[in-house]
Amino acid sequence: MYDTLANEGVARIFPSDIAHGTKGFGFGWSDPIDWHEWTDDGSTYVELHGGVAPTFWDSAVLTAGATLAWKEYWYPVGSIGVFTDATAEAALAMHEDGEGLRLGIHSTAARAAGESALYIWELANCTHVAHIGLPAIDPANPFTVTVSTGGRSLDQLTTAYVDGWGNLLAGHIPSNCQVPDARVEPLPPYVTTTFTVTWARPGVWSGIATYQVQVRDGYEGTWTDWLSGTREISTTYSGAHGHTYFFRARNLSGHQPAFADEEWGQAFTTVLTQPAPVLVTSRKVGTWSRMPVPSALCRFRSRWSLTRC
Repeated sequence: MYDTLANEGVARIFPSDIAHGTKGFGFGWSDPIDWHEWTDDGSTYVELHGGVAPTFWDSAVLTAGATLAWKEYWYPVGSIGVFTDATAEAALAMHEDGEGLRLGIHSTAARAAGESALYIWELANCTHVAHIGLPAIDPANPFTVTVSTGGRSLDQLTTAYVDGWGNLLAGHIPSNCQVPDARVEPLPPYVTTTFTVTWARPGVWSGIATYQVQVRDGYEGTWTDWLSGTREISTTYSGAHGHTYFFRARNLSGHQPAFADEEWGQAFTTVLTQPAPVLVTSRKVGTWSRMPVPSALCRFRSRWSLTRC
C-alpha cells in the first residue's frame, strides 16, 4: 500500500500460501467518522488487516487441539515511490524514467557506507548494466538514484540489492546472474548404490539459479543429461555395482560456458557393494618408444611409459 501524493506507504511481507486475506478500510464511508476521533496530527485513520480468511465476510475453522502460526513483517516506507518488490530486509522501487531507470531502496536496518550495493543486469544474458555502491542507509534515510539502462525496459532487467557479503536483501525478477558457476563437488573413490551429488552450495541464491547436470556411465560411456533446468543444488543418484559414474554441471544463466570437462568430468566415483580388485579410474595409458640400447637393457621405465627395443 502506497500513497503517491504523500510519497509514503506500508509494506507487508507475509506467506501468501497461509495468510490468504488482506483488508484495508476507513471508518465510515458516505458519512465518515471525523479524524479527530482517532488521530492528533491532522491525518486520517485506516485499518489494515491480514489473516487466513480471504475476505472480511469469510471464516476459517481451527479444529480442537490444532495450531496455525506464521511470521510476517510490517514496516513504513517513504520517499522512494511505489515499491515493486519488498522483503523483510528492504523495499525496492523501480520505475522507467525516459531512457533511464529510477530506483529507490528503503532498508529496514542501518547499513554503513559500502555495506550494501545495487546490481542491474540484462535479464536475457546477464549483461552488466550497473553496479552502485550505496552510501550509509537506514529506515529514516532511504536511497534513490537514476541510472541509464541503454534503452532497456523494466521487464528486460533484473536487479539485486545485496549486503557486503553478497547476500540478497531484495530483488526485482531475481535471477542467477550473480550465482557462482556450478561445479560438482568431489566424490569419494567408491560408494554404495545410492549416493548424493552436489553441484552448488546452499545460500540466499538457492532456488533461483537453474542448472544442467550430466552423467556418464563408464570411461567409454557417453555424456547424457541427468537433470536440465533444475533449481535443486544436490540430489541422490542410484547406480549399479561395479559401474563408475562421472558427473559435470553448469549454471544455465548464460554466463557459464559450455562443458569443457570431457574426459574425467568434475567428479567421479565407483559403486561397490562388494570388494573389487581394480577400479575403472585406475586406468593407465602406456606409450612405446625405440631407444638405441642393447636388448639386454630393455626394461619397464615406469608405470606410465614402456620402453621397447
